[in-house]
Amino acid sequence: MSEVAPSGSDGPIEVIVLNGASSSGKTTLAASLQDVLEESWLVFGIDTLISALPLALLEIHDDATIGARRGTTCSARAA
Repeated sequence: MSEVAPSGSDGPIEVIVLNGASSSGKTTLAASLQDVLEESWLVFGIDTLISALPLALLEIHDDATIGARRGTTCSARAA
């Protein structure tokens, strides 16, 4: 679990990162954690999280591409 203090917040937030191969049970584990943890937790798949970020925040290689919000592929240049 990582704690990050976002700008303008009163304190740190908690983040749980689940990493694993495709079909390894990450989504099932995330749903189980939501059921057993006292606090409310949001679950975001990495594709959803990346597509929600503005391109200006993405630091990727000049030759890399990401899926744009409307399902097309666009290139992003690191600032």
